Amino acid sequence: FGALAAFLAPALLWAGIANVPTRWSDGLGNWRATSENNSAVVTQQDGAVVMMFKGTTGMSTPPSTWSFLTVDQEASYGMFAGDLYSIGATAVSFRVTGIAAVLSKMTLLMESQDGQIWTYPLPVVQPDQSLVYRVTMAHGPGWWDAEGYAGNAADFTAALGQVKRLELKVLRGASRSSHGCAVDTFKLIGPAISGAAIYEGEQPGTMLKIRAEAVSAAAGEKAMLPSVVAATATAPAGSYRIEDAAAPQTYRLKAY
Repeated sequence: FGALAAFLAPALLWAGIANVPTRWSDGLGNWRATSENNSAVVTQQDGAVVMMFKGTTGMSTPPSTWSFLTVDQEASYGMFAGDLYSIGATAVSFRVTGIAAVLSKMTLLMESQDGQIWTYPLPVVQPDQSLVYRVTMAHGPGWWDAEGYAGNAADFTAALGQVKRLELKVLRGASRSSHGCAVDTFKLIGPAISGAAIYEGEQPGTMLKIRAEAVSAAAGEKAMLPSVVAATATAPAGSYRIEDAAAPQTYRLKAY
């Protein structure tokens, strides 16, 4: 692509020192699972966390019980708890695939250090269907609702600054057969990386391409990170914006 001859003026770069996210490539990672009445079994399969409600015999439908996938403040690498407000977390995203039968309900839950509970209802996946959920970390109509009290936007912002745990609640469906879901590619989303690119020198092409590479993971964990996110700018100068930077993550910017 020729020699690098561009100057980058980034408006925002990540230099995270805590709460470094993982893409869940190693399965459960720091996430733990709990289940009411031991009604579900959780395993790791092909880099995903698989939760299956046990099948039952007889004619009666088993009672609806919740099972949970939780990450809390006791986790180390890959934790999603702590001060998510100051690091600029804007959303969380993850994929859920339905298995065998329809679940009754799914909810994303956030608990703060002072015990406030906030919930975000999720559309339920159908069997053999995969849905990618993107949950905005902001309070508003149809978004996060407080449990047990009248929470407002200021309350939610305060809670986001002292997150104790995040939890995916899964309610079994009205089926006697074994059924559940697989969850993977869970990541914390940060703000965009944006700025201006200024080119000096001979320019044989028509576009200047900006490339951001995640570099903050340990050497043995590089494969877990999205290696490249890209944007383009018109030569000889122009603005660029790279969306969905994992937060907080350190990036190296390149231009060619």
